[in-house]
Amino acid sequence: MACIGAFDHQFALDSSAKSQPSSGQHVFHYENLNEDQKHVVDGAIGGKQYTLDTATTIPGHGQSLTGGKVTVVKGDTYYTFSHETYFAATKPPGLAVIALVLGGIVAIIEGIRRQHFSHRRLPWQVGG
Repeated sequence: MACIGAFDHQFALDSSAKSQPSSGQHVFHYENLNEDQKHVVDGAIGGKQYTLDTATTIPGHGQSLTGGKVTVVKGDTYYTFSHETYFAATKPPGLAVIALVLGGIVAIIEGIRRQHFSHRRLPWQVGG
């Protein structure tokens, strides 16, 4: 579960139309969004691209970890946004996940070495 914080979410306007897109996806009504979601939607409509640590401010954030398209109707216009989720390897949570994985691999290799090759000494081992 340590990797959950290592994901970032990009959110930006993809397109707008006066009629509902025929993609068959759920449409979120602007009036039903919370204030944080409205702020992000308004900013994206204004041309801003967001990179967020959490998806809670993205409409429909619980639907998919992989992202995709999000459609919001505001007034008589349908706005389609792209929502991408990616692993942020250069941020502290991403670096921590990488370190944990590498540490686990080293521990497994050392366990195998001790079990099957205990008679062989490594250059940095002393005593024994």
